[in-house]
Parts: sequence; structure tokens; C-alpha cells
Amino acid sequence: MPEQLEDFRAEFGIPGEYDPIGAITVGYRADDLPTQSPRVGERRRGSGEVIHRGYWGRYA
Repeated sequence: MPEQLEDFRAEFGIPGEYDPIGAITVGYRADDLPTQSPRVGERRRGSGEVIHRGYWGRYA
């Protein structure tokens, strides 16, 4: 919700030059979904590039 964007930025220390589009939860893939293509893993960035562990970048 746009009215909560500044609270979201403050809570997670997101720099002003980034526009967060949301947050996701982490869990297990549903058993009834089809298997992903091996190419997904080839395109995937490393966890260090995308996981910020509760705060942005150098503050983690």
C-alpha cells in the first residue's frame, strides 16, 4: 500500500533510490506444481545479491 511505503523503507533501511514493490514470505514449493526448468538455476543470482536479512546492504 503506497501509504505504508515510508514505514516499510524505514523498517528495512531501504535507500531512497530503490523502489520496493513488495515483500515475500519464504517457505516450501507446493507439491502439486510442475518441476522447474534447469535453466531457472542458470539465470538465478546468488543469495548474497538478493537477501538482505532484515536490513539493507551494509547494515545487515
